[in-house]
Amino acid sequence: MKKFILLFSLGLLFLPQLYSQSLDELLDKHAEAMGGVDAWKKMHAHIIKDESERNGITYRSVLTVKLPNKVRIDLETENWDRIKSYDGKEGWIMRNDSLKPMPEGEDKEMAEEAEFHGELVLAKSRGHQMSYEGLAELNGQKVHKIKMAKSELDEQFYYLNPETYLLEMISEFSEDVSWKGVEFKTTFADYRKVDGLLFPFITDLYANDRLLRRFKTLEVKLNVEIPDWVFEKDQNIIRRNMRLFSKALVEGDYDTVIDAYTADGKIFPNNAPIMEGEADLRAYWIPPADRKSKTSYHKLMPEEIRIMGNEAYDYGYYEGKTKNTDGSETSWKGKYVVIWKEVEADVWKMYLDIWNRVRE
Repeated sequence: MKKFILLFSLGLLFLPQLYSQSLDELLDKHAEAMGGVDAWKKMHAHIIKDESERNGITYRSVLTVKLPNKVRIDLETENWDRIKSYDGKEGWIMRNDSLKPMPEGEDKEMAEEAEFHGELVLAKSRGHQMSYEGLAELNGQKVHKIKMAKSELDEQFYYLNPETYLLEMISEFSEDVSWKGVEFKTTFADYRKVDGLLFPFITDLYANDRLLRRFKTLEVKLNVEIPDWVFEKDQNIIRRNMRLFSKALVEGDYDTVIDAYTADGKIFPNNAPIMEGEADLRAYWIPPADRKSKTSYHKLMPEEIRIMGNEAYDYGYYEGKTKNTDGSETSWKGKYVVIWKEVEADVWKMYLDIWNRVRE
């Protein structure tokens, strides 16, 4: 009996030792568990693809980050898409055809999103004001609670597992005025190693303890080369215009197809003279009434978009399918170059459109 009492007593004596670690020790052990400070410092960019579901709707999202502070989030469903982007100076939101600046505070949160996964790992080296808040209870277990204060209005709390030293949860109040008074909690699970660094592959987001969405990570790419234009407002307007052009072409909305060009827009089809102006464009794009085949799929895939004042160029590849009268489909692809003009603020249209097929 004394043996069991002794073991029990030793267990009680061990618990305070387990939890009486200094803030520096906790941060060091967390950094080591996540892959190490040096490895995280070498990480300069990443792309994370997620999928989530809510009310029967599937959401697909892509987080694109270029350190120190360029962030873009693409979110799409079957019926709509949204891009939120911060280029290091300003943030904006595009949903379908509408474009607007980010609400107050959201641009700051977007900038912080760049270091979301590695922020606590690098906290010591970046001199963030931090304090150990003692033990807290989370899902029936004791966890270490750490406070990080970047400003009077920006405080975050981190909850570390005392055995793995991995993050269990982050909590904070939003700086976005539209979410004033709402406490957001983000929980993490299913950690996996990607190129030596640990990332959670299941992330749950709560608002005032109400589950908003569960994100399941599909892919993580680290240290990919991401050009700055990915985060610029104008190039994303152009990318949206490409999607709308393809959509209109498939749906037979030829007014939208023609409107994608400037009034003096020119096209350079294969084995044909240069065609210019609305009449020529309509003659080319609108099929004869007796044609039974139709374009069933079309997609533009830009390799580069470069903005130069109120003009821009982009080049890349396109692919598509034609549905034949017998129900079969013929696939095709090609390459293209487009010169764009900004005809008015935030309105970009094609001025020169050059393309030709490539062999399968």
